[in-house]
Amino acid sequence: MAWFRRPKAVRVEFLDADSGKSLFKTDSPPGRLPGSFGKPTSVQIEGVEYDVIRAEPADAEAYLKAGRLRLWVRKRVFVPLNRILFSLPTIVDRLPSLVEAPAKGDFLELHEDDWRQVELVSAGVLEAVDAELAEVSRVHRESRVEWGWSRMHVRREPSRPLGDARIPLDRLRGRFRTDARRFDGVRLKGEDGLVEGGFAFETGSLLAVYGQEEAGVLRCCGIVPRAAPADAAPLAAFCADFSLWLVDWCRAERLPADPAAFAEYFGA
Repeated sequence: MAWFRRPKAVRVEFLDADSGKSLFKTDSPPGRLPGSFGKPTSVQIEGVEYDVIRAEPADAEAYLKAGRLRLWVRKRVFVPLNRILFSLPTIVDRLPSLVEAPAKGDFLELHEDDWRQVELVSAGVLEAVDAELAEVSRVHRESRVEWGWSRMHVRREPSRPLGDARIPLDRLRGRFRTDARRFDGVRLKGEDGLVEGGFAFETGSLLAVYGQEEAGVLRCCGIVPRAAPADAAPLAAFCADFSLWLVDWCRAERLPADPAAFAEYFGA
């Protein structure tokens, strides 16, 4: 008579993905576990649905051999269909026109919602800027929920963020280190074309500056925010030369061309 050994149960520990705190431990028959956690997986703990964020080990061969499995999970939040939430408090109403993209090139890629979220504006358009910032601030006060916003503000102004200023693109580039990386254009994620008149470059501190130009003159200038303390002073000086302000729309704030203000913003 042949004897068959029953597969050993796997000791499974569930941990909170955010705090690392152990939530629950159980012994699970191997047949109830997936062959791999390489794909999105959910589990139920005491009737509550959780998403598996990480698994160690991630495949069945490894955790069956070890007899142990650790799962980092996060409680799934169900949002009623009549309560759509937004991940950002504001976006601009008009995206740039696109042109055909070359087959090859080094392009700065942005999500369309990130277009002009942090940008330079002329002092001459501050009245329009302040009106829009007031609406974004209102969204922060009245519509913030734990995981997003119940509404967002769509900005229509300023349609010409640099107003009547004629600022050469070379003057902007010249403010930063000469070893900056220059992109061949700007691409919006999911789009085949490139932003018309788009330019982008990376400073020595890896701060990405982008926008649109026409005949070498800036039409708009945006910044992908990140800690770049070495670039705070030169950017503030550039803004001072052309009477520009830095506006962070999602944070609902604007900064004058002041080295100390820029240093704090860029983490100096």
